[in-house]
Amino acid sequence: MPDLINLGYGMLYPKTGDEFITNWSPNFAQKVLTVARAQNSEQLNDLISAHKDGDDDLCALLALAFLMPFHSFRKKSGKGAFALNKSDALSFLIQNFPVGTDITAIAETKQCRYSQPHLISVGPAHNPQQYFIGLDAITIPGGNSIVQAFDRLYKSFYVFNVHFPPALANNYAAISMIYKRTTFSDLGATATQIWSQILKQ
Repeated sequence: MPDLINLGYGMLYPKTGDEFITNWSPNFAQKVLTVARAQNSEQLNDLISAHKDGDDDLCALLALAFLMPFHSFRKKSGKGAFALNKSDALSFLIQNFPVGTDITAIAETKQCRYSQPHLISVGPAHNPQQYFIGLDAITIPGGNSIVQAFDRLYKSFYVFNVHFPPALANNYAAISMIYKRTTFSDLGATATQIWSQILKQ
């Protein structure tokens, strides 16, 4: 299945499938962390400190999602991809579980608001050992690298024709620029400002 995601995306968008893996690590990830540290945000500083001895690529992806404006709302039905705050919004990107967790059971019993693709990591939160993509009630191997796993996650939205979670719409719109799927005109004012700061590093 992971190879089919890459293949399917390559058929949809030829010659752009390697953009994220090629451009993210290590330079772009460090640019994101530089901008994140400059925000003087207690929550961002806590996030970065928690990953001090961990995976910089993972830390940078989380920091970017935190930096980007998020949408906070609830649907009238009480269902859907709503987020209460930025920390909650990150749960639509990745959820961490300890080694030994039954990933299949997690996927089958997750809350309905997590119906869109997201990452499931196994192992220490700051340096997981394994990644999966949660899609409906199934899990797809994501690999041992966060860069590889996120690349497959991103492509899965296009291959399976699924919308990005609204809580992370700005984050995915920004990252889509790396994949050459969007331009600055697709970003809001705040997201454009943050993305410009990252590019200037």
